[in-house]
Amino acid sequence: MYGSTTGDLRVYVARASADLPIGNETWIRSGDQGNQWNLGQIDITRPDSDPFDVTIEAYITGTYYGDTAIDDVSISAGFCAGVVVTPAPSAIPSLTECDFENPNICGYWQENVTDDLDWYRNRGPTGFNTGPSNDNTYGTDSGHYMYIESSDRDGDTAQLCSTPFSAQGGHCIEFFYHMWGENMGTLNVYALQTGSDVNSSVPIWSRSGDQGNDWNMARADASGIVGDFQIVFEGIIGEDTSDIAIDDVIVSENTCQEQGDCTFESDMCTWTNEDDTDDFDWIRQQGDTSLGPTFDHTLGSAAGHYIFMNADGQSPGKTTRLSSNMYPRHLGTRRCITFWYFLEGVNVGSLLVTQMTNEDGDIDRWLVGSTQGSQWNYGQVAVSQDKDYWVIFEGKVGSSSVGSLAVDDIAIRDNGCRVIPHGAEVGPPLPSTVAPPTTAPPITIPAGPANCDFEAGMCAYTHDSNGDFEWSRRRGVTDTPDTGPDTDHTHQGAIVNAGWYMYTESDFRTNGDTARLISDEFTAVNDSCFTFWYHMYGSDIGTLNVRTSDNRFTWTRTGSQGNKWLPVKMNIDTTIQPITLIFEGVMTGGVRGDIAIDDIQVDDRACNAEYFCDFETGLDGCGFLQHELHDDFDWSVGFGETPTRLTGPYIDHTTGTMTGYYAFIEADNQQPGSRAWLITHKYPGTGVHCVNFYYYMYGDNIGTLSLFYIKAREWGILNDALFNDRRDW
Repeated sequence: MYGSTTGDLRVYVARASADLPIGNETWIRSGDQGNQWNLGQIDITRPDSDPFDVTIEAYITGTYYGDTAIDDVSISAGFCAGVVVTPAPSAIPSLTECDFENPNICGYWQENVTDDLDWYRNRGPTGFNTGPSNDNTYGTDSGHYMYIESSDRDGDTAQLCSTPFSAQGGHCIEFFYHMWGENMGTLNVYALQTGSDVNSSVPIWSRSGDQGNDWNMARADASGIVGDFQIVFEGIIGEDTSDIAIDDVIVSENTCQEQGDCTFESDMCTWTNEDDTDDFDWIRQQGDTSLGPTFDHTLGSAAGHYIFMNADGQSPGKTTRLSSNMYPRHLGTRRCITFWYFLEGVNVGSLLVTQMTNEDGDIDRWLVGSTQGSQWNYGQVAVSQDKDYWVIFEGKVGSSSVGSLAVDDIAIRDNGCRVIPHGAEVGPPLPSTVAPPTTAPPITIPAGPANCDFEAGMCAYTHDSNGDFEWSRRRGVTDTPDTGPDTDHTHQGAIVNAGWYMYTESDFRTNGDTARLISDEFTAVNDSCFTFWYHMYGSDIGTLNVRTSDNRFTWTRTGSQGNKWLPVKMNIDTTIQPITLIFEGVMTGGVRGDIAIDDIQVDDRACNAEYFCDFETGLDGCGFLQHELHDDFDWSVGFGETPTRLTGPYIDHTTGTMTGYYAFIEADNQQPGSRAWLITHKYPGTGVHCVNFYYYMYGDNIGTLSLFYIKAREWGILNDALFNDRRDW
C-alpha cells in the first residue's frame, strides 16, 4: 500500500452459509503504508464450528497514485504467531481483570442471537478519523484491545459477554473506553442477572457521542443483584466513523470509588500530568523526602503519599498541570471538587483549580497564592456540568525556592458547594440552577412583636438612618444574575414570584458599605427561641451580622453559602429587657453580592423544646441525652475532622465549613458491635411527625446507624441499617 492517494484494504469473515457472504469487517488498513511489504495477521475466534469464508477487499479512492497489492495468503489452525515486538506477558489474572493481551480474551464470548455483529481483538489503529491508535494497557500499537468496526453498519449492535460472577456483596466494574469519531454511537454496560436478557434490561452505565481521541476511565456499580450475574458490553454503531473500543476491564468485590477520588497512596488513580500545556510534572512522593511536606494528609505520616510541585530548577511563572479524566455533561447540575493542599512559604507559588471544556478552554474556579502555613488545609469549589469538562490542578512557580506546594485526598461529589476558603473563588460565576417548584404549603409565621414574613410589608422593622444604604423588599429574582434568591422562603417556590423577602442590593456599592434593619423594642418571656432564614449566594457576597442592640446575642456568616435558603435557630438571652434585633449586611463592592432574609420569628420558649437541632450549641442546647444504662459508649460533638483518619466528616452540614458542629461516634478503642445511643426529649403524641436528618458514614469498617422511637416504654424501628460508604452528607 504505497502512494499518496492509497485507499483501504479490508478483510471480512462470515459463515459460509450466511445471507451476507461478505460478513463482518475484522481488519482494515488505510492510506500509505510505505514502499515495503507489510505483514497482516488476524486471529479468527468463532463461537461455532461452522465453515467460514474470508473476503479480502481493496477500496480505491479514485486517483492514479494508490496501488494496493497482497501476496502469500495463508490460513492455519491456532492463534497467529507474534512477529512484532509484543508487551511483556500480562500480570492481570483472567475473569476478574482483563487487558485482552491473551487471545482467549479472559473467557469473554460473543452474543450471536440478540446482536448484529461481533467485537474484535485488535492492536494498532482501526481506521481513519475514528478508533484508537494504541491500546490503553501499554500505550503502544503492540498492545491489544476489543473494538467494533463501524463501516457500513449504521445502527447495528455488538454484545460482548463475560462469564458469570457471584452476586454476594457489591461489585465495581472498572474499564477504559475509546469513543472517537464524528458520527459516534453508544456504549452500554449491563449487569444481567442469570436468566435475564439485554433487550429487557436497563444499562448500569451508558455513554453516547464523540468522547475525544483518548482512552477514558469509567466505573459502574453492579449492586442490588440477587443471584449470579454476567457483564455485557454493548456497542451500537452510529455511522461510518464510530469505532468503539474497550480495554483493561477490572471487576472488584466492592462498591465503586467515585471517579476522580484519589489518596495517591497506590498510584495517581485517574489523574495524569499534561504533556503539551505545561512546563514540568507533578511528582507523587512520600513525606520522608528532603523536599515537600514531611507527612501526607491521608495517613498523617511520612509513609503516606501526595503529589508535589518540585520547583527545583524551574524559573518563576513555570507551571505544572494535573488533569482528570473527562466528565460528561449533565445540564443544569453541578459537582463539588474537594481536596487538601499544603502551601508554605512566602512567594513560593500558587495553586489554581480550573475547569476546562473543549468550547471555552480553561475557566478558572479557585486560586490561593499566598502561604497558608506549615499545615494541610481544606479546599473545595463547585464546577458546572453544562458541557463535557476536565478538572485541572495547576501549580505555578513563584519567586522564592523556600517552601512547598502539594495536594492530597482529592474527592469529587454530586451537587454544588460554596468555595472554601472564603476569597479563593475566581473566574466567572457558575450558571444559576433553579430548584424545581415544590407543592409544600406556605410557611405560617404567627403574630409577634419581632415576627415577620414580609408578605404585607416590613412589620415592625425600620431602616437604620446611619447606614450607607437601605434593605429592599423584593419578590422573585433580584436585578443581578448569579446572585440572590429566585423566590422567597415563605412560599418555598410553590408559586413563582409569589412571596416577599428583604435583601441588600449590591449594585453600585463600595467595599464596606453597610445596611441595617432594626426591629422595634420588645419584651420576651424567659429564654426565647429566635429563628430566621437567610440566602447568601454569589461570587461577591460579603457578611451578614445579626445581633441584639447590647451585643448579648451575635451571629455572623461571610461569603457565598450556596443558592438556597438556610435556617438559623438560637436562644436569645432575655435577662436584660427590652430587646432590639439588628440585621446588618456588609458589602464587598462587587455586583454579585445580594444578601436576603425572610421568615423571622421569636417564640416564648427555648429552642431545646423545639423540633430542630444543628448541634452548634452542643447536645444540651438541643435537649438530647446520652443513654447511660443499655449502650456501651457516648456520642460526641465536634467540628472539622474527627480524630481518626480515613473516616468521618471534615465539615458539618449546617454551615458546610470546618468550624460548624455535628454529633458523631468515635470508633477508636471500641469493640465490634458496641452501641452508642442518643435520645431526644419527648414530643407530643398527637398527629403525624416526619423526622429529617443528615448523616455521614464513611470508612472501610463502617457499622450500622439505626433510628428508633420509644412510646409507652415500647420500642419501634423507624429506619434500620442506613446506607454505608457515604463520603458526604
